[in-house]
Amino acid sequence: MSGELQQKSDRIAAKIRIVLERYAVITAQRDEALEQISAQEKAIAALKRRIAELESQAEYLKAAMTFAPTREDTARARTMLAELVREIDTCIAELKD
Repeated sequence: MSGELQQKSDRIAAKIRIVLERYAVITAQRDEALEQISAQEKAIAALKRRIAELESQAEYLKAAMTFAPTREDTARARTMLAELVREIDTCIAELKD
């Protein structure tokens, strides 16, 4: 009887060791998964900040483009300046006479 009790006790102890080993493996896997989750969350946060920055830059560029002169505006301004320079030259020439 005492030998049977000892065998049962040994089997229970062996099963407890197996459970503890499995628990240690699962705990290590859980810790590794939590570290990966943390790293991924940090990466996501950094990407969200980058997206916000790029969206802000896109808005600034859109606003700048609405105020930026077109080629036609630039050509008209050059033509107008050329006419003004000719008129000034004419006035200077008349003043010299």
